Amino acid sequence: MIKKYQFSSLLGIVSFLTLSCILTACFSPWQGEEGTIIIRFGDSMSGARAAAFNSSSEKWVSETISYILPGLEHRITLKRSTETKTQTLAKGVTSGKFVVASGSWEVTVEALYEGVQFAVSSAHAEVTGGKTNLVSLLMKPGDTAFYTVGTGEWDGTVAEIISAGSGKKHCIILIGNNDATGSAIANATFGLADSVTIVGKHTISLTGTGYMLVTRSGQTLTIKDVQLKGNINNTNDLVRISNGTFIMEGSSSIYGNRTTSHGGGVYLDGGTFTMNGGAIYGNYAEGNGGGVYVSGGTFTMNGSTIYGNTAVSLGGGVCVGGGRFYMQGGTIYGVNEADASLRNASTSGTTNPAHALYAVNPNSATVGVTLIGSETGRIDNTIRVVNGKWQ
Repeated sequence: MIKKYQFSSLLGIVSFLTLSCILTACFSPWQGEEGTIIIRFGDSMSGARAAAFNSSSEKWVSETISYILPGLEHRITLKRSTETKTQTLAKGVTSGKFVVASGSWEVTVEALYEGVQFAVSSAHAEVTGGKTNLVSLLMKPGDTAFYTVGTGEWDGTVAEIISAGSGKKHCIILIGNNDATGSAIANATFGLADSVTIVGKHTISLTGTGYMLVTRSGQTLTIKDVQLKGNINNTNDLVRISNGTFIMEGSSSIYGNRTTSHGGGVYLDGGTFTMNGGAIYGNYAEGNGGGVYVSGGTFTMNGSTIYGNTAVSLGGGVCVGGGRFYMQGGTIYGVNEADASLRNASTSGTTNPAHALYAVNPNSATVGVTLIGSETGRIDNTIRVVNGKWQ
């Protein structure tokens, strides 16, 4: 059953958490005009409720958010004209403490699930020496719709998000493995949605042929700890980034796909692709770029691995045919690895086939701080960047 947690005053849904903020300002010869702000959370979080949408019955029901509440962490921000202080509390921590100068401060508390805003509230506070101020915040719904998606519910969730229209933010929480039918046309998977974040340590498998995920211009798509499994009999790249933003976080992976063109795993033809974690492996391209092909836009690799991919032409791991590639961290494995399963490979049979990386145009790629491209951009051996330095 797809459960959609949609927060909207227009629908008459009330969801709140209560925060008690005790603000204490003190003055002494040692502290000057500094005061201490202590923000404490009450017990009401455990009973927080929200609206769950059952797509089969199309009825709104009230249900305890068992998947969201245990994963919430809180970010507290104190702000005034020239100064900002931020503190992110670990899950389960119920208070935060700041020492600040006296005066006017804006206090904002956000409840975050995997970095996505679930609820938020703010208040104005006056910190004065020797005075204690008590401020109570009523947490208000954030601007993101949350979905818990069990096995067999992927396609239905995609349709639900498309029907929500433009300018909306969504967070999909996978609670089971799913199959995706794919699309033969490179239309945006989630329609006009402003952003979609997919989280959960589960696998989405492509059962047909076509694209699994496609971004549109201005859209941000993020996967965190999610495994995207392709189809070895496919004819398209698994993820197509078209003038949007695609971000990989945590232990996410893109693997096991085949294309008759370029980019076995990911094809970037505009916009941005950022790898902050995870891996791209075991993909096959009959053209260039077994793992990733860049024809436009910017690909930034901050800390991740690309391995075990194959291109019939050039760039077994990555091929930069256009746009820009910045490798600031992580590893792209080459033909020199002792473990054959890690090797990216080109089967073109040409001299210097760029098993790991092929940057076609001059200065089209930066590895660490080194500009490469054209003939210097044909790299066969493993490329490893640690702390911004090419090892």
